[in-house]
Amino acid sequence: CREEEAHEAARRAAEECYNCRTHNNCQECGKETPKGWLKCSECREASKLAKATVIEAASLDYCFGAGGEFYHSTDEAAEAGEPYVYASTFTPFRIDFDNIVENILDDHHEDASQHDLVSLNEFEAAVAKFNAAQTSGSYFEDCSRVAHLVTEGGEA
Repeated sequence: CREEEAHEAARRAAEECYNCRTHNNCQECGKETPKGWLKCSECREASKLAKATVIEAASLDYCFGAGGEFYHSTDEAAEAGEPYVYASTFTPFRIDFDNIVENILDDHHEDASQHDLVSLNEFEAAVAKFNAAQTSGSYFEDCSRVAHLVTEGGEA
């Protein structure tokens, strides 16, 4: 190709080089956004909200604000000025039996198997009993469900 075309192709390649780039432009609004993202934070949040199913705020005991803040109630979130909250999903503490057995076997010879382990059934029953007894755990954000809150100005 001609020298001008080669120069233009090299310039375009340098501008589009991921390693050289300092930022991206949002694919939706064009706003400058950090290099690792294709959308700005506002457009990502709008997209997440658009996909979520709207639920009643009264149905939530624990929830998360848009910034990931955990709230014990929707009233607490509303007092903090959150216009909406995402639901949460509770996950109790638990032991993964298969993971423990795999870890035990990984520390031994390559032919080691569950058949080499004594009292494995009793251990599995104990783990199941432990897991069933757990009432504490963690709450994780569930962005598939959102509740709009009434703010001090009366907006929902």
